[in-house]
Amino acid sequence: MRKTILSLSLLLLTASLTWGQSFKAFMEAASEAADGNNHFAAMTYYDYALQFDDENLDVRYKLAEAARGLNAHTEAIAQYEYILENDADGQYSDAMYHLARSYQQKGEYNTAKEYYQQYISQYSGDNAYYTARAQKEIDACDWSMSSTMDRSDEFNLMHLDNNINTPYSEFGAVQQGDELFYSSLQFAEETDGIRRKSLQPNKNISKVLKSDNGRSGELIEGDFNSDDMLTAHNAFNADGSMVYYTICEYINADDIRCDLYVRSVGEDGSFGSASKLPDYINVSGTTSTQPNVGSLNGDEVLYFVSDRDGGKGKLDIWYTTINNGQYSQPQNLSGINTSEDDITPFYNREENNLYFSSEGYIGHGGFDVYESKYRGGSFESPENMGTPVNSSYNDIYFNINPETNKGHLSSNRIGSQFLEESKEACCYDVYAFDYTPLKVRLIVHTLDKISLDSLPGTNVKLINVADGEEAAQLQYDPVTSTYYFEVERGNDYIVRAEKDGYTSDEAAFNTNDIKAGEDIVKKLYLESDEIELTVLTFNEETKAELNKVTVDLICTMNGKSDTIRRVNLFGNSNKYTIKRGAEYVIIGNRPGFRTAVTTLTAEELANVQGSITKELFLGLNDLNGMLPIVVYFDNDYPDPDVWSYSTNKRYSETYPPYYAKKQEFMTQYSAPLSGNARLDASNKVANFFEEEVRVGNDDLNLFLKLLRVELNKGKDIDVYLSGFTSPRYTSAYNYRLGTRRIRSVRNELREFSGGIYQDFFDSKQLEVKLKSFGESEAPEGIISDLQDERNSIYSVEASRERRTEISEVRINQDN
Repeated sequence: MRKTILSLSLLLLTASLTWGQSFKAFMEAASEAADGNNHFAAMTYYDYALQFDDENLDVRYKLAEAARGLNAHTEAIAQYEYILENDADGQYSDAMYHLARSYQQKGEYNTAKEYYQQYISQYSGDNAYYTARAQKEIDACDWSMSSTMDRSDEFNLMHLDNNINTPYSEFGAVQQGDELFYSSLQFAEETDGIRRKSLQPNKNISKVLKSDNGRSGELIEGDFNSDDMLTAHNAFNADGSMVYYTICEYINADDIRCDLYVRSVGEDGSFGSASKLPDYINVSGTTSTQPNVGSLNGDEVLYFVSDRDGGKGKLDIWYTTINNGQYSQPQNLSGINTSEDDITPFYNREENNLYFSSEGYIGHGGFDVYESKYRGGSFESPENMGTPVNSSYNDIYFNINPETNKGHLSSNRIGSQFLEESKEACCYDVYAFDYTPLKVRLIVHTLDKISLDSLPGTNVKLINVADGEEAAQLQYDPVTSTYYFEVERGNDYIVRAEKDGYTSDEAAFNTNDIKAGEDIVKKLYLESDEIELTVLTFNEETKAELNKVTVDLICTMNGKSDTIRRVNLFGNSNKYTIKRGAEYVIIGNRPGFRTAVTTLTAEELANVQGSITKELFLGLNDLNGMLPIVVYFDNDYPDPDVWSYSTNKRYSETYPPYYAKKQEFMTQYSAPLSGNARLDASNKVANFFEEEVRVGNDDLNLFLKLLRVELNKGKDIDVYLSGFTSPRYTSAYNYRLGTRRIRSVRNELREFSGGIYQDFFDSKQLEVKLKSFGESEAPEGIISDLQDERNSIYSVEASRERRTEISEVRINQDN
């Protein structure tokens, strides 16, 4: 059967032994004790046998094994070291592994690590289990030497006095109201007067005691305890109406087998009759022990420890659901259990955390206490509870009252009472502790995700994952958008920031490794729900920027549809503010061009940071659709004061100096006025220069680029130009001026982009038709008075008459 940590057989011997005081007699007695796992008796007899032959390595090895089994590591170390120094033939290779283990249990990690490394180097092929375990314990020694998990500021451990602890083992202490229930192995097994035929003494058994307000422990009245079996492990349910416990029997001097029992508890604290749990829980031939009543997914659950089949290793933690006194088939807590011993479970119902002891995880040496949080339907990876809860010795039976933050554990650490002081042998004592959770400051900064500027007016919440409760805010600094909270060590938190018009951000963190005086700082980045959309429009054929495109943005969100229209007369860029989560259709239209359409989906916008650009390519549909194209000239340009029909100037030479006079025209036209009238007059001229003069020049350049596209298709094209003037001079002069303006545009066409159209002119595929109207088409009311320059030169009305138009494009059949 399995070796359990709570059973000890005790033998009190003196030197005045009368039976077989010979080497052989002591060896036989020791062997009998060792076979029965009576480590104390075996250690005592081997010690006497060694007095006959102190160089006998076999005796020393067996003495070391017995001492190690009794946790008398000082004695074990002395014997293992002697063996290694004198074992010339290497017969005791395991001694080096066990020596390392004993040093580790005493907290001498560097020495332990060296012996583990020597064992792997010299004996790695002798025992596969020891080799694998040695490597794990090397990692554990490194972890222990570098561990910063000192929680002395939180756990104040107190060794209970002689009212509770004895030189024997006390364990499994549970506070129930004002009474402390615990188990003790101080009681001798009753044998009905039957005399034993060997030196083996009566075995010690455990019984359950209770202590009222720290007074000496007293046995529970009635038939709760047995005189010939071990009674232990009280575990009360949530309302204290039921108590679970174990009744165990010795298999040998050290190993026991336990079954689980339950009794009702009356309002006066009395216990009902014992009821053994079903045989599918108390499986024959296996042990079921160390009960604890907790919960899982809202159900009442009985956790216990067993070595039954189906586990992951040695002793495993199992659980069964309790429903109206009925028990489900036990399930292995496989997410927690290891290939080593996993024992003494305790479930904290308030925090939904499971505490247990294990030799299967990286720890300080022996059994360490671990905490596993039950979150999201499963237990998380266990966390070592650190010191002083854990030591290099065995630390077991951890439990805590979440209402009082007081608890108990059992340990055989230094400070516990020894069964024999000289050997430092045995035993487990009960320790009480006060738990004061370490609290530190959480500092939360909220920032705009795009600009990284502080984001004020944010709603910040801190949520404890265990219970879903929201923590109170300590302080808020609106200048820096900084929020202050207080958090406790050992908890899981989510801090979340929300603000209207922004996508929320959150950070999950735990406080397992926090230290006193150290702030936790979290930065939360909130991204605006608003995204800057830029729509760029291009001509599909030339890939050149395309202005004057009417861009409609149609938004579909929450079953509604809205349209925003933009037209950029001067460029190809239109900007919109859009929102995440919406769907958009973008439509581009311009006369003479085919409609272009693109879309924006909610999925596409979900990952956009700040801005997004979409492009529309509008293909040429019909050059005539672009007409009329109107370009404007300065007064008496090109070639002022020339009585001629012709000019060598290109329009592109006249446009820049004319556009540069915008401010002059604004000043001259508005000069006689004042106040709002003057501002209106100035704006009127400015708008003309931007929306008509500049746009006309842009349209001409676009037309000249697209004209080649049509010509390259083999079409014959006639372009009709018309020239106009204001009535400031004589009709004859104005006719000639209008003709010069037409010809400057024709010159532009001939010489555009290095003369790309010259071949088309030479082949007659492209012809330009000219018609000057002079002032004849000027509307009535245009001022012609040469003395009134404000109206005859600088007014918008007069300026509009100084123009040339591409009025028609005739496209003939293909050649």
